[in-house]
Amino acid sequence: ILSLSPAEQERRIKIGLFDEYTALMDGTGLLSLEFGIQDTNIKIYYEDDPKIYDPKNKAKYSRPFKPAIYLE
Repeated sequence: ILSLSPAEQERRIKIGLFDEYTALMDGTGLLSLEFGIQDTNIKIYYEDDPKIYDPKNKAKYSRPFKPAIYLE
């Protein structure tokens, strides 16, 4: 967050807690259309999920409001 502009920092502070997981789960239909895959093949994990499938170690690059995405 330190590398964000002051306006962006303020905007994110005003938003408060935001459940990115739920937002991403709600967007699986759109993702399936955009990438031409079945939404049942889209898997979304929390960064610290012990059952995460992350062969390219993308989770460590995720940041608030910037999820790490891995496509196979």
